[in-house]
Amino acid sequence: AAKELANYLIDNLRFKDVIGNEKLKKELSFLKQYIKHPRLFHKNGIERSNVMIFSGPPGTGKTYMAKALAGELDVPMINIDARDILGRGGPILGVSNFVNLARRFRNCIVFVDEFDKLIGQEILSEDREVIGNFEAELDGMRDKTKAIIILTMNNKARFGGAFHDRIPCFNFGFPAEVERRDFITNKVKKSEIAFTQDHIDSLVRATENKSYRQIERIWNNILFRLMESKESVIRNNRILTDDNTLEESIKEVLGFV
Repeated sequence: AAKELANYLIDNLRFKDVIGNEKLKKELSFLKQYIKHPRLFHKNGIERSNVMIFSGPPGTGKTYMAKALAGELDVPMINIDARDILGRGGPILGVSNFVNLARRFRNCIVFVDEFDKLIGQEILSEDREVIGNFEAELDGMRDKTKAIIILTMNNKARFGGAFHDRIPCFNFGFPAEVERRDFITNKVKKSEIAFTQDHIDSLVRATENKSYRQIERIWNNILFRLMESKESVIRNNRILTDDNTLEESIKEVLGFV
């Protein structure tokens, strides 16, 4: 069952590959010491939860940050889709299945994507049955697993305040202007296409309140337009085009944003 539920991921990502979120990366750095010296933590009564929540809209970098964290810690990441757990007997049994799975692993990150989907669509208070079941399981899980558990949520409001008091929550939002600029500039450098500063500025303005995933889609659509243009040539894995074609492709894609 564990093999069916989990995908093992080993990536070379590091924190340096993550644009922005400097405060979050610093806050997560304690996990390096947790992995290296767990007995020291226990001996000195250092209270650091190995269970945490990554909360934020889809596409804001939660999975990417978890992969980078796994790279920093030099441990594999086990990726579990909450919907797969849900299909195995409902939310209460699903929570138990997930906790039992997590107990089997050590020195790794167990990443449960869209954990709030496990609960359902309604807004729940902390005294509801599923939340109570998970909290009871959680109390035992902290002692019985050496894995780092990351639960992602798109809508943490489904869970009550007491739940959040027990589990540290790291919030992910839409990238700021400087983060969007860095993200787009990196794309431009890799593409080797002659984007002007004005082109980059236009993309930065047009992607306000957009997730990284949405910006990635916009970028890909621009490249698709260029590849399809009769005025472009693909040579040595590069797109060679003229200024007018580039300008038109950007305007066409941004016209649908």
